[in-house]
Parts: sequence; structure tokens; C-alpha cells
Amino acid sequence: SFRSIKKTFDAKTLSSLSKRKTNYAPAGFNPIFIIGMPRSGTSLVEQILASHPEIHGMGETSFIEQAVTIPSSDGQLTLPGQELLATESYLKEMAGRYVTGIKPHLPDQTPFFTDKMPQNFLYLGMIRTLFPTARIIHCQRAPIATCFSCYKNFFAWRGQEFAYDLQELADYYLMYMDLMEHWRTVLPDSFLEVNYADIINDQETETRKMLDFCGLDWHQDCMDFHQTKRAVITASVMQVRQPIYKTSLDLWKNYAIGLDPLLKTLEAGGALN
Repeated sequence: SFRSIKKTFDAKTLSSLSKRKTNYAPAGFNPIFIIGMPRSGTSLVEQILASHPEIHGMGETSFIEQAVTIPSSDGQLTLPGQELLATESYLKEMAGRYVTGIKPHLPDQTPFFTDKMPQNFLYLGMIRTLFPTARIIHCQRAPIATCFSCYKNFFAWRGQEFAYDLQELADYYLMYMDLMEHWRTVLPDSFLEVNYADIINDQETETRKMLDFCGLDWHQDCMDFHQTKRAVITASVMQVRQPIYKTSLDLWKNYAIGLDPLLKTLEAGGALN
């Protein structure tokens, strides 16, 4: 649960883990994790970055979830407790699971790769512990626009059942918002935050910001991301095949009359302030 994640990965635990300064990744292993709510611009960010010749776009993978979670007796996936986190051999094993899972899919000649499973925001403490040099980019979008876009789409991945009920969707968004605030507090300066609307309104500035964060030089192909030939299997497949457009920013307003439960809960939870 969100509450148990915050309890396990508190400031004291993460500070203790960071003092080890251990990077469990092999040399030349440079992941860029793209996280956020579904429909928050993660596919667009990945397509822009994967248009750079030094970045391979892996798309949405479950390798982090598989590497860092433990099946409980009721079949749910849970994160390791603080005792296991204090065990060096266990951390090395978890990192190894991720590297072993994803490395066969990476081209040898590309030094960086993106892993764009949005809900890896749940595992941010674990990612930062295992791979302290990994780049992490958090995508944000206006809360109502994000939730509306979730609600109107069908997701092939499991674990997104919250998106099909307006009340559940609003509750989930508020838990996500609270967890991200927790990560900002206990992992300061550990990830770059980008805003979907800012990318739409000034793609070049935001693209330069992301490439600088990754330690990469500017490349014009990132501006022409819609021409990049790569497989995209998310709900955003049609959007990333087109140049930047603004029509989706306020699309939810056409349906506001039917979004009452969503709007009221988001407002009561402070998401619309």
C-alpha cells in the first residue's frame, strides 16, 4: 500500500542506504526511468528522448516490479521490509534481477535506455537505492486532464483497474500525489520533474532540460520525434506519431458535467489548488 511504502522508505532508512554509495549496476548501464500517472505525458517524453541516437527506448516494462517485489501469501506484490533493505547481498540480488531481465533487450551500441513504466513511481525509493546514478524523470500533467484521459482509455496492463471508476480514480490520484510529495521530501534533488503543458508550449526548452539532466548533447532529431521509427504499444501510440499539438490540454472541459465525483474529490484533496 502507499502507506506502507512511505513507512518503509522513510528519511532515516534512505539516508542510511545512500551513505553506502553503492551502485549495483554494471559499468555502462545507464537507465532513464520515466515515471508518473498514466496519461501524464510519459510516452511523449520517452519518444522525444528515444529520438536521440544515444538513447534506446525500451517502452513499458515490468522488470523493476519483478525485481524488487515479493509475492505475499494472498498473491499481492509487496516491497521488502527494512530488515532486507539492510542486507547488502539482498540489494545486490534485486539489482541483478533487473539487469538480467532487461539487458538482453538492449542494443550494445546505445549507452542509455529509457524504462517508461509510469507506476514505477511506487518503487522510487528502491530504484534510487539500487541505481543511484540512474536518471529519473517525473512527468506531471494537470490533475483533471490526467484523470480524464485515464478514464476514457482502456489499459492493456494489469493494475490500472482504478481508472474505470471516477471515485476510485480520484482517490488513487490523491494517493499518488501524496507519495510523490513524500519522495520529494526524502529524496531531494533525485529526479527531474517535467510538465506536459510546458512540453506542448515550448518543446525545445523542455527537451534541452531533459537532455542536460541526462548528461547528453543536444540533437535535432528530438524535435522531430514523430518521425522516429520505433515500436510503441501504449495508449499514446497515435499521439507520438504526430508533431506537438495542444487540443488535448483542455479536452476534459467538454465532459465536465459528467465528472462531478472526480472534480469534487480532487478539489477536497487539494489537487486543484
